[in-house]
Amino acid sequence: MMDPLTVAVEEAASVPGALGAVLCDFEGEAVLTRVGASTWSRQLLEEATRHVPEQLPGALSGPEFLLRLAAAEPCALLALFGRGARQAGAGELGTLELAFRRVLLVVERLPEDYYLVIILDRTTARGPVWARTAAARLRPRLAAEIG
Repeated sequence: MMDPLTVAVEEAASVPGALGAVLCDFEGEAVLTRVGASTWSRQLLEEATRHVPEQLPGALSGPEFLLRLAAAEPCALLALFGRGARQAGAGELGTLELAFRRVLLVVERLPEDYYLVIILDRTTARGPVWARTAAARLRPRLAAEIG
């Protein structure tokens, strides 16, 4: 039987239009990464890898490495914005969406400063709605497993 965290991340990666999903820790380090079922177009892969060294670290595939890279920074941003919101008395910041021309990142804050990041191909018509719904649905399950 698979670990519940793995099942949840795989479910997030299976959202229509998802390029993948990453569960990150408080520093933005990938704990679990799953490449989605959506196909990485050649153009998207070329654009994304333009500034990445040709020799990828370890045995990571191009898409898996790019997912980890894409997920790291938004987690740090969400943590930073969350601290500012708490200090200002606005409460917790729960979700952050970063929209780029071809890609959308939905970052959901979890307990203990963990984050679920779903990376989508924006050309999928309802992908963003499905990703938001999946993130909200998976949050309680992931929260229960994390702490």
